Amino acid sequence: MTQWVKQGWFSAIRQFSIILLLFIYQLLWGLVLYRFIESIVYPLLRRYPGDALETSSLHLFFAESQFQLTKTGISYSYIAILGALLLIRLIASPLIQAGLFHCIHLADVRDKRKFLHGVKRWGLFFIGMYWLQLFLTLLPAYWILPHALVIYDSQPSLTPMLMHFSPWLAGWILYAFVLHLIFLSIGIGKVSGGKLLHSLKVSFRHLMPMALAALLLLSIAGGIYAVTTAVSLVWAGLLALIMHQMYHLVRTLLKVWGVATQYHLWHAKSGL
Repeated sequence: MTQWVKQGWFSAIRQFSIILLLFIYQLLWGLVLYRFIESIVYPLLRRYPGDALETSSLHLFFAESQFQLTKTGISYSYIAILGALLLIRLIASPLIQAGLFHCIHLADVRDKRKFLHGVKRWGLFFIGMYWLQLFLTLLPAYWILPHALVIYDSQPSLTPMLMHFSPWLAGWILYAFVLHLIFLSIGIGKVSGGKLLHSLKVSFRHLMPMALAALLLLSIAGGIYAVTTAVSLVWAGLLALIMHQMYHLVRTLLKVWGVATQYHLWHAKSGL
């Protein structure tokens, strides 16, 4: 397994321009989302009376805020903007993914436009697979959430509710993880010229090494996050700020590393 991880690392560092693009994309998405939430919350909080005033003032504030959000047309504009942002992300993310997969597949080809070629060639396929994966990932909520509400109504406190719900949540996370690996294999197979059934066959046969490689990189990411958080708590200041910002770039590198590792593993097992 380590050989695929090493090969994935060397493939990932050769895609530094794509890593920067992903980093900027995530940075801009976070900034836009932050500004959007701020535009909703800040006008409401400007009229917050403060804890020092009477309880009736707080009740009046909450009643007025509820009236603004439910009885006026302001909530519809917020919902429309949020829907537009989500639609943009649902289209942009798989397009970037298509370009990334294509660049990893053609790592030895010197072509500055191969990312755009990948977006153009595989974009629609990756959008469809991305939406299908999202649908299948959220599908268990149809059965799990009603069960969670029943547990919530029957338990007197939060701790027993979490004890009853944790197996369902763990199963959901495991299901989403396996689904992610399967769709990752489908995407790799598509850009590599493999057929869908062959990609599914490879993913099911070699799911264990794929999962172990993904968990190894996940543990590396967790270790880096733990170190960054510890430094931020102990040495709060400029160093902590720089490390916090650099962590997001490193996290993007780890994501590309993970995709490249799965690519080399898939090719070693598929025979293509």
